Amino acid sequence: MRLTLDSICEVGFGVDPETLSNDLPAVPFANAFDEANRLIIRRYVDILWKVKRALNLGSEARLRRCVQVVNEFIYGVIVERRAEFKETKFHHTERADLLSRFMSVPNQDGQPYSNRDLRDVIINFIIAGRDTTALTLTWLFSMLCKHPMVVKNILKEVSSVLGEQTVKPAQNCAEVDGPLQTSRIESIDNCDETEFANLLTYQALNRMSYLHACITEALRLYPAVPLETKIAVSDDIFPDGTKIKAGNFVSYVPYSMGRLEYIWGPDAMEFKPERWLKDGHFQPQSPFKLTAFQAGPRMCLGKDSAYLQMKITTLLLLKFFSFKLADDCPSKYSMMVVLYMAGGLKTLVTPL
Repeated sequence: MRLTLDSICEVGFGVDPETLSNDLPAVPFANAFDEANRLIIRRYVDILWKVKRALNLGSEARLRRCVQVVNEFIYGVIVERRAEFKETKFHHTERADLLSRFMSVPNQDGQPYSNRDLRDVIINFIIAGRDTTALTLTWLFSMLCKHPMVVKNILKEVSSVLGEQTVKPAQNCAEVDGPLQTSRIESIDNCDETEFANLLTYQALNRMSYLHACITEALRLYPAVPLETKIAVSDDIFPDGTKIKAGNFVSYVPYSMGRLEYIWGPDAMEFKPERWLKDGHFQPQSPFKLTAFQAGPRMCLGKDSAYLQMKITTLLLLKFFSFKLADDCPSKYSMMVVLYMAGGLKTLVTPL
């Protein structure tokens, strides 16, 4: 969660909260964000939440305090960025983060986005880019701990793909992107963390079909958003004749869909990356079958970047560490909007 928070904050609004510093500092913003997430979802089962909100009592009072912490952090970033743009005449800035991009364009009415609009944009990107990626990695590693042969296959593929890359003569194995690449890498065993990370180019990662299949299989069994709900903006009729009225809630459950035998076959409950491969190449399925990233005009814009981050993180961890599930690590769910693993994934980690 700290990794993905740092990443999305830097990409989303050009701020590095440095939550992965060596001392693992407390992060009031992240804690408040998570607590607000938990409290909001409980409104589904608490029939008195509106009363509590009106009287500022109990869970609603805690939620109000959490929202205040989140708002203070985000509005602080927005105000600071506006001041920075004003000092640099706005168009001279070299910032490429998403917040800056939204500030540089008008809204649909031709007016600049308000601070509240920008806050909503930031929160949307944090939810999409932090929780979902971190939780998918968590569930993936819970599966890898139970399937050591899958880990061996991932590392075998990595060695094969990276071993075919080339480097400049008389240079170390980290320098693979420059011109005049003529000598081949004989082994990646002696690379340190930085050298190995530099080998993980976009092109190399795209060739790792088995790794892509492993992440996709984890998404099938443990979609980060287990329940999806839409609201119909107008009357409609489903292909089977079901009539939908404007304002109706329409829900589907990706978590259940990923376990249905009539969709995935009799081995639907098994973690089986091979189901996504044919002759060693990844075979994508219809996004209406695997709905982890939604489908059609609702397709997740961050799908490719999410896969990229998960691949790099997975490879760096598997290359330098081994993981074994702790004996007291039951895989239980926590009731939230996304598929949290209650208590996190407890593992015994050993440097290789």
